[in-house]
Amino acid sequence: MILRSTIIVLAFAVIAGCGTTDPYIPPTHRVVLQPELERDASGYYSLTLLRDRFQTVQRILGSVKRDDGMPLTQEQKIWWESSHTWTLSQGDTVMKIIRRNVNDQGYWVNIDTAITIAPRDMVVPTVNPTSYARLDGEVNTMIGPVLPMLGDTMTIVARWYDPWYSSDTTSDVVRIILR
Repeated sequence: MILRSTIIVLAFAVIAGCGTTDPYIPPTHRVVLQPELERDASGYYSLTLLRDRFQTVQRILGSVKRDDGMPLTQEQKIWWESSHTWTLSQGDTVMKIIRRNVNDQGYWVNIDTAITIAPRDMVVPTVNPTSYARLDGEVNTMIGPVLPMLGDTMTIVARWYDPWYSSDTTSDVVRIILR
């Protein structure tokens, strides 16, 4: 019994002695957004909405980098938010699908049409809620402001959260004038 207790104490001493007194400091990350849009002197970006369409789509480009300069070791999830949403009302046409084919004379002809109706009121975000940064740090999302937002300034926020250290959350903000 004494031999067994001695072995356990020695094993514990060896294991405990192998540690380091230096605390682990996780790498911090930085999110930087770089929309491919014209930027004014105040730092606001400008997006011209298409007048012949209800919705204008635009890619927002950014990057996620480690502050220690090391490359990312895995893809990083980014959460996106926008200051604007729009509502699809119950009974509105969500989409109209027209199946077409080429006839014997080489002309397109409509064969079938299917219409999808909104079953209830739905709030539609103007930015995709999440995306993943590649290993090289590049991250992208799409925004989709609609024509009634003309003249507004849309704010887009991209956030990176450390799953273990919530204090290491980082974000970047861009403001886009919808012209």
